[in-house]
Amino acid sequence: MVIMLILDLDNTIYNTSTINRTVFSPVIEVLKKYYGNKYNETKVTEVISDFWTKPIDVVLKTHCPPKSVENTIFKCLENIRSDDLKINPYPDYAYLKGILQPKVLVTSGYESFQNAKIIALGIEKDFVDVIIDDPRASNRLFKSGIFEKIIDTYNKMPEEFWIIGDNPDSEILAGSKLGMKTIQRKTRECEVSMQADYVIESFVELERIIDKE
Repeated sequence: MVIMLILDLDNTIYNTSTINRTVFSPVIEVLKKYYGNKYNETKVTEVISDFWTKPIDVVLKTHCPPKSVENTIFKCLENIRSDDLKINPYPDYAYLKGILQPKVLVTSGYESFQNAKIIALGIEKDFVDVIIDDPRASNRLFKSGIFEKIIDTYNKMPEEFWIIGDNPDSEILAGSKLGMKTIQRKTRECEVSMQADYVIESFVELERIIDKE
């Protein structure tokens, strides 16, 4: 049986905290200006703290800025160049590349920004397909819908796909509900999933798990 690996990007293939923070200075200024004028300094600190620790679409949904502010933030993100990010895959990414099973990359975020990350990491050629779950898409499928589409596209049984990611409430949950195998990459940012079939700390562990199955 030839299995397929479906990989998440952020905090799975690389550590998001290593992104060069200066690239976000324009976004931070937009947030400070809007929330500083409308609220107090405590609110500004809260929003910026969320920005560093949560996906930007979650931050916007939580704090509900007007569309004009959202659009300004989108433009700031679209102006970020891959060369400015200064990111690298985790050192153990080499072990993932060495696994011969075909791989699909599925990542959530704004398309231009996610593409900039992928180019900066130099990983685009490691995958047979790259799919970006853009929260601005009018017909957004979310990861669950994307996974269903992948199952149909490749005409395989759900258990022939292995979902590898860090977020227990996103790709791990979606994969589990569809009957796919799930492997959570353990990080400090996320709780250990009760849904995941396996929990790993390194891609080095993948070969043993796949061979076992």
